[in-house]
Amino acid sequence: MGTFGTEVDLKLALPEQVIERRYTLPLEDMLAGMPAAMPGVKRAEARRMVVNLLRQSWNNAMAAKGLSAFEMADNSVAWFFTKDVIEKDTAYFVDHTGKRRRKAMVGRSEKRGVYWPLGVIAKPVMTDTPHFVMKAAIIFSHDGKTPLDSVEKMHKLRRGFCRNWWNGQWRDLMLAYVAWIGDEDGRLKLPMGDFAEVVVDARPVLFESPVSCADPAVKSRAVVPDDEDETPPEAPVEPDEAFEIAGLAESADD
Repeated sequence: MGTFGTEVDLKLALPEQVIERRYTLPLEDMLAGMPAAMPGVKRAEARRMVVNLLRQSWNNAMAAKGLSAFEMADNSVAWFFTKDVIEKDTAYFVDHTGKRRRKAMVGRSEKRGVYWPLGVIAKPVMTDTPHFVMKAAIIFSHDGKTPLDSVEKMHKLRRGFCRNWWNGQWRDLMLAYVAWIGDEDGRLKLPMGDFAEVVVDARPVLFESPVSCADPAVKSRAVVPDDEDETPPEAPVEPDEAFEIAGLAESADD
């Protein structure tokens, strides 16, 4: 049994078990595989162990912040906002130009009769620069709290409602999300026990891509949609400015 914390953490969680410390080693040695202090753990196995612990800690942290879990088709978990879990269902962030902006984390489509809470999937990746890969997912709901129970309807709504959401829209939703989960110093602290934590930079890695998408504001709108609704979906917030950056942000290394 492994932990980032101490044997005290395990004793508090498992009071009926007899627990004693066998090994203590630096994380770098653990990830390198076959550490001298704990023989028999290969590199791939060690990384799976650490990823599993980080995933559990992320889930616990998101639940503690009041977000709700939704299991995706690939068995990943999207943590989503429910209506009224934050004030006015709105999160604030500072964009790449230094301007303070806001984004709705939960919106309402009167036309389709559903709420659209934002959900985010976070996957820990243990490379030379450990980080979380983050992916946005819209979770539809009739009451703003309970996800639709029809996978087919959810998929159809995503294809129709989100089809005109371009890179700038997704980017700003992600920026608002990571700003909300972080503290005033732009850090997210993931508890790894009562006496240990992993600190992640909640500010995303920003980069300029040599490849960009055409600005949808100036391209032709004569496009045949892939569902029965030929009108564009409601914009949840103010129109986005045109950008050259084409790529969603990832959280920085710890």
